[in-house]
Amino acid sequence: MPPGLFVVVLLILTLCAVRGRTKIALFLALFTLSFYLLSIQIVSDWFLAAPLETAYKKEIPLCGKDTAVLILGGGVSYAPENGNANALSLNTLARVFEGTKLAKCLGNDTVIILSAGDSYNETTEKEYEIMNRTAKDMGWRGKTILETRSRTTAENMKYSAEIIHDLGIKNVAVVTNAFHIYRSMEAAKLAMPDVNLFPYPSSYMANRNFYGAYSFLPAHQNFSTSCTCIREIIGILFLKIKGL
Repeated sequence: MPPGLFVVVLLILTLCAVRGRTKIALFLALFTLSFYLLSIQIVSDWFLAAPLETAYKKEIPLCGKDTAVLILGGGVSYAPENGNANALSLNTLARVFEGTKLAKCLGNDTVIILSAGDSYNETTEKEYEIMNRTAKDMGWRGKTILETRSRTTAENMKYSAEIIHDLGIKNVAVVTNAFHIYRSMEAAKLAMPDVNLFPYPSSYMANRNFYGAYSFLPAHQNFSTSCTCIREIIGILFLKIKGL
């Protein structure tokens, strides 16, 4: 059901509940308002996505053997066209594309670290294996190291830090989606306080253009963006409270 139609249905239910059912009507009214706000561009892009995505600007590290490009996994998707095998999610694909492009610009002395565990005990090709194959398909011919134990952003940094310290790497570009860059950098600072960190956000969601009345119309994409950002904010709060 389109979000706009869903809002209309909720409004009708709210009006029907007004007669003699004040608490139910109040609940429906608050739920309808919340759903509407999360489904419009002004809230999803301007107030939720934009602050997350502008927390760090893209920075390019120095070339050299002591530089690594750390690409974080972002999940896999079902790919029936590949014989029911896994494929990279759009978020992960964007990260691998940007990270591989950066590493190629820095030169083959640069190391790519692919950090992605096996969160769901997949019996098919693992996420880090698909990321590695995809980077090679994109033309990467330098050194690649796989970090295969992590299941969360905090673990991405914790286990990658062990590899980085063992290699004596001093400069690390952190590659992830723009909405995820703040949490990633905060976790990286906790795990690698002695390493020079360079944020490298990719794949921006927020559209800060104003389209008049259309910016106030509910849309599925806006609701999806809002849900992604709320989940990210919860992750940030959890990191602040628990740490690594």
